[in-house]
Amino acid sequence: MNPAASALPSSELLRGIVLDDSRDLPLHAQLRGSLQRLILESFEDDNRFYSETQLVQHLGVSQGTVRRALADLATAGLLEKRPARGTLVRKASQNVKLKNLAVFLPDYSSPNVARVLTGLNKECLERGIALQPLYTHRGEQLSRAYEQLRFRPQEGAVILLSNSPAATTELVAALQDKSYDCVTIDTQLPDLPQHFVGVDISIGNELGLNHLRALGHRRIALLVNEPEEQENVRQRIRAFEAYAAAHPEIQPSIWHGGIHLWESAGAVESVMEQLWNSPERPTAIFAMSDIGALGATRWLQGRGVDVPGDISVLGFDGGNLGTLVHPALSTVEQPFEEMARTAIGILFAERSVKPKQVFLPPQLVVRESTSAPRR
Repeated sequence: MNPAASALPSSELLRGIVLDDSRDLPLHAQLRGSLQRLILESFEDDNRFYSETQLVQHLGVSQGTVRRALADLATAGLLEKRPARGTLVRKASQNVKLKNLAVFLPDYSSPNVARVLTGLNKECLERGIALQPLYTHRGEQLSRAYEQLRFRPQEGAVILLSNSPAATTELVAALQDKSYDCVTIDTQLPDLPQHFVGVDISIGNELGLNHLRALGHRRIALLVNEPEEQENVRQRIRAFEAYAAAHPEIQPSIWHGGIHLWESAGAVESVMEQLWNSPERPTAIFAMSDIGALGATRWLQGRGVDVPGDISVLGFDGGNLGTLVHPALSTVEQPFEEMARTAIGILFAERSVKPKQVFLPPQLVVRESTSAPRR
């Protein structure tokens, strides 16, 4: 046995642990996360770890809090209690290939969610991973959602796909409390220390607006047909405003659909009357999604408006939906399959100490719904 491995760990490492009982996350979960970081950063496999007594004395927390945190780390396979030797670090067990993936996703119709789920299913089949979709419902007590999981933390991982900010926060707290590793897709929460995979909003916004500006459009409307409680929607609005500020020739306008999660995207039609009859009628619409762009196109065509002759319409999503209509929809296409591959790659690689934030670039797909404005 390596003599260094049997040495007692230095209490100096514990000075960096700060616990806050005013946070929503329980103290034992905060302590578990802090100790996990210490293990991954400062310990080798088979090193001795702190005893319950040491942690209680140095951190000033109850024995129950310490015992629960250590039990969670043992459940996750990071610690092992051995007679005569005390508690030992077990980092080698983290290289075991995981076999399960649970995906929490909202129970409402969304082509984007369906495409990511399809990508996850494909990746799981190739890797021999069992996929378990778990649908979240409006009004559900989400803190108990993890009880639906069919595997233990050391046997798999979790993806949170396009849930609302409130649901994502609650689910992350519940999952971290039980030591599950997880990554969020699409729902970004800047204050939540969590793995995240999503589209690069700034690149997508610039691709779309550069395209419209190159065609000669100056009066460009942003149609906000997605829930504004989502951080990525707010980012799109800020990026649109920043682009317009950097290009003084642009005459921007922003039209809010008043849509919230769980509601129909058909609400976008309620703002089209105002948009079309505005004094400075836009020559191009850049929608938050393909669904919004198609809703706007349907409203315009129903009133005899020529798209793109009278007004261009640009979506943001991609996929086959925009190819099934006339005119075929120009769009900024999101890399949904790559999101799925990246998220699974993060979860099933060796454990990472710091949360990874991955923003994938979209691409512009020009079809028939955008053209130069009439003079």
